[in-house]
Amino acid sequence: MMPSTTSSVLIGLHIAIPYALIGDVMAELIDSNSGIGYLINTSATQFDSAGVLAALLVLTAIADVLNVVVSFLDRMTSRWKSEVNLSRKTLP
Repeated sequence: MMPSTTSSVLIGLHIAIPYALIGDVMAELIDSNSGIGYLINTSATQFDSAGVLAALLVLTAIADVLNVVVSFLDRMTSRWKSEVNLSRKTLP
């Protein structure tokens, strides 16, 4: 039963990661004194575009790392699945 449920759990994680990061940053934007959202907010109020860009790049790196980890877990737990490569497939 577990091998059949891991793909659903990992798909859920792929979907949940962006929503969790957005919720975290929005909560920090609204009421916080530390974190990436706070850094974005203080940099924006001081017209520091480099600070906003740096915070967004860090946020993007965090999202990419989390997605790579989930993809790695998906590959390790779903070795029985066949690989599908859509880049080589020609659509009619």
